[in-house]
Amino acid sequence: MYNKKLVCVVRVDGKILRESGEKVFLPFGSEYSIQIMNLHTTKAVISIKVDGDDVLDGSEIVISPDDSTELEGFMKGNDVSHKFKFIEKTQEISDFRGDEVEDGLIKISWKFEKQFLEVPHIWYSGSGGYRSYDNTTVYGSSAGYPKGVTHQAFASHTRGLSDVMSCASEITTSANDDGITGRGGESDQSFRTTTVGALESTRHSMVLQLKGEAKNNERVTRPILVHKKVQCDMCGRKWKSKNEFCGNCGNSLR
Repeated sequence: MYNKKLVCVVRVDGKILRESGEKVFLPFGSEYSIQIMNLHTTKAVISIKVDGDDVLDGSEIVISPDDSTELEGFMKGNDVSHKFKFIEKTQEISDFRGDEVEDGLIKISWKFEKQFLEVPHIWYSGSGGYRSYDNTTVYGSSAGYPKGVTHQAFASHTRGLSDVMSCASEITTSANDDGITGRGGESDQSFRTTTVGALESTRHSMVLQLKGEAKNNERVTRPILVHKKVQCDMCGRKWKSKNEFCGNCGNSLR
């Protein structure tokens, strides 16, 4: 999914899953990861919620321009404790934990760092050397004539940057398409802290919905990948996954 210069995909066994609108179909029992790429010209500071719960343990992920980060599970401190695992939300689970509005949803929200701006200055010379018009910047008399300065105020933030990791998957089947994310295997993924500048006031967001079935109640027994061809359920022709309509009969492929 793409929105406001950010790309988010779900991976199973290191492979990107295909989306249908906001829905991503994967088998119950699959361990998955979330990969995010920043296409903006400044850093992106990202929060992630799965099933309505913060999975970053109160931290946020910083992704540099034209870079990507892959999160494979639930953070605890600066480390990932357990991988994400998509499980069927059975009646027994619903009876025990209840049903929440955001079950099955991955919500990504973010702010971008403010642009690094060139600030013009007017300079004059004096006995103490060159000064800016507001007397905040002083250059010694031996310095060359200043041509201006580049300015940005930095705030102190502690965020996480992760290495790209892949995940493995297990395959199960079920007639139910509702799922939630539980804890999978232990993870050795770790994060480090960094700094980021002042952030823009606007917060953006995107939502992916994880589902355990494809359309027409066909059970998902293996991940539906981006490169896998889509079959028209009207005439049977197969087309590339980027096609929205069948080139033969015109039927919708979504």
